[in-house]
Amino acid sequence: MFVRQESHQVVVRNVMFDLGGVLLEWSPEKILQTMFVEEAAREAVRQGAFLHPDWLEMDRGTLAEDEAIVRFSERCGRSREEMTEFFGEVKRSLRPIAGTVQLLEDLHGRGIPLYCLSNMTEPCAAYLQGQHEFFRRFQGIVISGCVKMIKPDGAIYRHAVETFGIEAAETVFIDDRPENIEAARQVGLQGIEFISPEDCRMRLKGLLNGRMNQ
Repeated sequence: MFVRQESHQVVVRNVMFDLGGVLLEWSPEKILQTMFVEEAAREAVRQGAFLHPDWLEMDRGTLAEDEAIVRFSERCGRSREEMTEFFGEVKRSLRPIAGTVQLLEDLHGRGIPLYCLSNMTEPCAAYLQGQHEFFRRFQGIVISGCVKMIKPDGAIYRHAVETFGIEAAETVFIDDRPENIEAARQVGLQGIEFISPEDCRMRLKGLLNGRMNQ
């Protein structure tokens, strides 16, 4: 039987994190400004890469990075060498958000099971896991490009819950996109829309039934 708070909300036992925009910085505009001096070039890559449906297909794992480089090069009018460097900058730009990483460490220190569910390509996820120690805090990780599913499709949330062997109702999912939170709630997860590390910490305290203060 679930333990319930006075509000009749199921007490959270597990915390599931998104990556980009939550644990890692994600700013396409900064990437464009770093890579391209001319605004015309930035706009071409903005429209031809970041805002093109191919970007979601990469995250879904149905478009390989090598093929995307070819497509983006032709579509954006940039050399393949430049687009290869662009993909390198995308990976390097995903820097840790210190406050959220500290929150992750604090939760780990309290013995709270931690999981990761993120839209990301397999090469990008592999790069990041090799760069950042905090990935070791997760008891399970689901990356969209590895499982050929993508948020906010309900299937990827159900896959994560089944793969991790956890109860959806006892798990809170943290994501910076409201549509992803709504989709998580549709499959029974609790949700926190990420605004800042401080706001997230405060809202988690109310769900964890005092476990962050032990």
